Amino acid sequence: MKRTKVFYNALILLATLLLTACQDQKDIPEVSSPEKNLVLSDYISNQKVKSICEDRYGQIWIGTFRGLNKYDGNQYHQYYCVDDSLGLPDNNITDIYRDSHNRLWVATVNGVCLYQANGNFNRVSINGTNKNIEKILEDKEGRIFFLTITDLYQYDENTNTAIIKLSKMLEKNSYNISCHIDRKDVMWIVTPYSVKGYRTQDLKLIAQSPVQNYPIVSFLLDGHQLYLSGYNGMQLFDTNTRKWQHLPVALQGLQIPNDMVNCIHPYGAKGNLLLSTTKHGLFYFNAQEGGGNHPDTKRQEFPIRSA
Repeated sequence: MKRTKVFYNALILLATLLLTACQDQKDIPEVSSPEKNLVLSDYISNQKVKSICEDRYGQIWIGTFRGLNKYDGNQYHQYYCVDDSLGLPDNNITDIYRDSHNRLWVATVNGVCLYQANGNFNRVSINGTNKNIEKILEDKEGRIFFLTITDLYQYDENTNTAIIKLSKMLEKNSYNISCHIDRKDVMWIVTPYSVKGYRTQDLKLIAQSPVQNYPIVSFLLDGHQLYLSGYNGMQLFDTNTRKWQHLPVALQGLQIPNDMVNCIHPYGAKGNLLLSTTKHGLFYFNAQEGGGNHPDTKRQEFPIRSA
């Protein structure tokens, strides 16, 4: 009798464990890939988008103020900073970059890492105090660089380390810096006071020029046309001739009082641009018609409409 009671108790315990296990499995989203430490969602992790990149498979990676998202066409795979060393260094994503070897780099305010096929992240060791990576760049030889507001690091493949190559790049009390590599492998660092060119092979300074209008936004078009935008208008610097050029006629007219171009992005055909202003919406610059004299044929305005 006693054995029978023990047997029945064991059966009840086993049934309870099986039911609990089945219930837990229903609550876990099905993941078809070997990725770990992710959350599946129908929504992006945060509305403040800071970087977008497409990987080799056509999936869209979106870096936000809180979390990294991969959109596969159906749902978002969300990645967050975790306690172990295999996760993101921070949830505040600043830049995402796909290099010439199809590797996916993710920069954060607290370091940079490489995405791995198993869903983990290989963190890069940084031999400096400033780990707030603003931008990831690559030259034609495959050299990888990381820009912060004060320093420029170069990635060492052998040691998986970011090594400081340039430091204290800001002049006076400014907090805006940007960086571009032109088609001749010259790295151009833009601050509110100057444009400086360095050879990427040895980071030797080979050119510099003072700027006007205190630029806070810059964009390199066609590998040599460096557009700068500030509160008092736009400027154009040609990295081939290393001289300032006249703006296209259409952009000369884009000097709206109390407004500023705060984002420049390529759009459509080669050389065409979308320019976002702080107050008057989007402008489309058609480079194919940029040689004419009538500004209406080269720029189209898309005003912001409020509900």
